[in-house]
Amino acid sequence: DLVRSRGLGDVYKRQEHSGVALTMMGFRDSPIVLGQTMAHEGGHYLGLFHTSESGGSSHDPLPDTAQCKASNDSDFDGYVTTRECAGKGSDNFMFWLAAEGSDQVSAEQGRVVRRAASLRIGESVDIAVGEGAITADVTALREG
Repeated sequence: DLVRSRGLGDVYKRQEHSGVALTMMGFRDSPIVLGQTMAHEGGHYLGLFHTSESGGSSHDPLPDTAQCKASNDSDFDGYVTTRECAGKGSDNFMFWLAAEGSDQVSAEQGRVVRRAASLRIGESVDIAVGEGAITADVTALREG
């Protein structure tokens, strides 16, 4: 079990006062990016981290998500962008920066979502991102 083997027992548990705040500024002209952002924020709620943080120096603990490292910052501005990380994880919906085409979901990300503590209390969750989708049926998750 990934969570136990890496000592992350409480990392994937939803906090009691979790939530998402989002402004609509900038989304009016791009409903696709709005949808991807909502799926991304839902991913955080269900226990996922950014695959690569903005500077490229820290990454999620999942073994099957691509990492865009700081060495990809070709303009040396301190940020790894979707352009600089093409083919290195910027197509994943949990990349730190939202963009059209960021619609990939890894198998381990799907596993984290399916095992999310919030799903064990009788909720059902579907996250659709472009062509990929994660669907969790809580009745199949009771074993633990």
